[in-house]
Amino acid sequence: MQRRDRATNAVPRAALELLARGEPAERLRALADGAGAGERADVDLALQVLGQLERHRTRERELLALYETAHDLTALRDVDRVLGAIVRRARQLLSSDVGYLSIHDRERDDFYVRATDGSFSDDFRRIRVPAGVGICGLVAADKRPRFSSDYADDDRFRHSGRIDHGVLAEGIESLLGVPLMADDAVIGVLFVADRYPRAYAPEQIALLDSLGALAAAAIENARLFQESRDALLRERRANAALQARTLEIQSAADVHEQLTALLAAGGELADLADVVARELGGEVIVVGDAGEPLARSGGDDGAGSSGGGGVGSSGGGGAGGGGGGGVGSSGGDGIGSSSGVGAGGELSDALRDGLRRSAELGRSLRLEAEGAWAASTAAPSGGEGGLVLLRDGPLSPPQVRMLERAAVMVALVLLSRERVVAAEQRAMGDLVNGLLTQPHADPEALGREARRHGLPLDQPLAVVALRLEQAREPRFAQVARAALGGRGLVGAFNGELAAIVAADDAETSAARVHADLAAAARAPVTAAIALAGEPAQLPGAHRRASRCLRLLVSLGREGDCASETALAPYALLLSGQGRAQVGGYVERELAPLARWDERRGTELVRTLLTYFDCGHSTTAASAALHIHPNTLRQRLDKVTSLLPGWNDPSRVLELHLALRLHMLHAADGGDGAEPADGRPARG
Repeated sequence: MQRRDRATNAVPRAALELLARGEPAERLRALADGAGAGERADVDLALQVLGQLERHRTRERELLALYETAHDLTALRDVDRVLGAIVRRARQLLSSDVGYLSIHDRERDDFYVRATDGSFSDDFRRIRVPAGVGICGLVAADKRPRFSSDYADDDRFRHSGRIDHGVLAEGIESLLGVPLMADDAVIGVLFVADRYPRAYAPEQIALLDSLGALAAAAIENARLFQESRDALLRERRANAALQARTLEIQSAADVHEQLTALLAAGGELADLADVVARELGGEVIVVGDAGEPLARSGGDDGAGSSGGGGVGSSGGGGAGGGGGGGVGSSGGDGIGSSSGVGAGGELSDALRDGLRRSAELGRSLRLEAEGAWAASTAAPSGGEGGLVLLRDGPLSPPQVRMLERAAVMVALVLLSRERVVAAEQRAMGDLVNGLLTQPHADPEALGREARRHGLPLDQPLAVVALRLEQAREPRFAQVARAALGGRGLVGAFNGELAAIVAADDAETSAARVHADLAAAARAPVTAAIALAGEPAQLPGAHRRASRCLRLLVSLGREGDCASETALAPYALLLSGQGRAQVGGYVERELAPLARWDERRGTELVRTLLTYFDCGHSTTAASAALHIHPNTLRQRLDKVTSLLPGWNDPSRVLELHLALRLHMLHAADGGDGAEPADGRPARG
């Protein structure tokens, strides 16, 4: 009996031992061979226990894998690395051929493949699935896992030819997808796929769903971390920009202080330009109201006269004048090599137009085509004065304000100069009036004042009378003063300009003043020179110079410059005569010759004048006229036929004078004759 009981309990005991040792199910099934019904029931029960243990072990492995996945995902911060880790782990856990993740695009309201593992088809990686299409759309709509064991023929979801092509290109037949949820919204779908028909077990679906929950949290954490990192980066950049802006503002304040101190110490425009160029980079040109460069960075201040151009100096050439020695002139470093500046120192039309537009807008202006910035110092009503910064590229707002503040400083300098120059010009004008009206009133005081202005009176002097429109405008006196280089006196007198200069350089000085005034006025300027041996003779010299001006006008020579000596014969013969009388005299003497020349296009008037100027020499006159002597004789015969008795000695002087007056009258465009020495016949 006991032996049978022991035999009966042998099978259950053996089954328990096999279970305890973790033996496979095949060993348990072998115990049932030859056993009774009761013993087989015990073996079946043992097999059930083994199956349950296997399921627990599998679940334990899955939970461990999920834990490891969660641990791995929490260590990742980069979104792409997180997504790559998710699809790899999904593929491994379910032993699938392919793992991939589709992310929802909120703007386009579709899903696109963001990460794959195990795929080889580019078409598959480029798939975009519209909402409600494919198994992806089904998962997103139901917000729960879905799978298909026969993708191509599964009619539970809408198919798309383009999507089906990508899936079949990868060879996929079975798909399992689970939603990735964040705040009840589907942010993506995690898939595993196989290239054979496969029915996914509930445990596998639950496992992938659990991985999907971890993945959604990891993706959201990575997104939040990325946003935090981006926000921190933006904050750092904003802080760096704020610090840079603070430094720029501080630098601008320092520069403003430097400029203020510089101006207070009587600094020059070139010094101001150097400070601005150093702070902003590039080259700086200071421009006067007439568009003329006054100074530049790295060069001399050319805005003033030879007496210096500092703030408050007595140098000529203010903001509106053509001050001597301007930048680019022979008196200092030129800027002809600078962009936008000509070889003669003049500013380009584009830069001058930029300064005008800056004045109209009331702010600085970038001239991209010129690679420059313009900041005007003029009023909105017009003007071309200001600062030009030759620098290609943008300026920060503090740098723009720095340039505009410097332009204000330049305006203050130029205004100061204008006031100084105006005061000096008034004083000089009073001196000129005194010398031309009452030179005996206080000779010593007049002499001291004249020496202060650069003209000693203890030398032979000359007066230059100048006639031009708006002669009383201060700027023309400044232009004339600058042309003299500080070696003469200039002032408005009796509606004209009068200059007092040294006699030994009178004609050269007068020619320079005449040319500069004509250029500044853009209109004819007539000038006449008369000598004065001493200051007491200056009033008389000015009266003679004024008579010479009237004579030039009577002769039709507005815009000419002539000396009293050159006009002496005409002044003597025609003193008090008007232009009409001069014309009548010439008409009476030369009418037949002039009309013949006009009708026939000949040169009888010029021929006869040259013949007289050459001392009645046929050879010399023909050489001067570049014609054959026989041609000259033929012309003189024609003159005899038109003016009988022309070579009568009693008539030669009157006729020669008439010829001279005629040629003077035509000097600005007629057929002016030249005497034998080749100089123009001006008398």
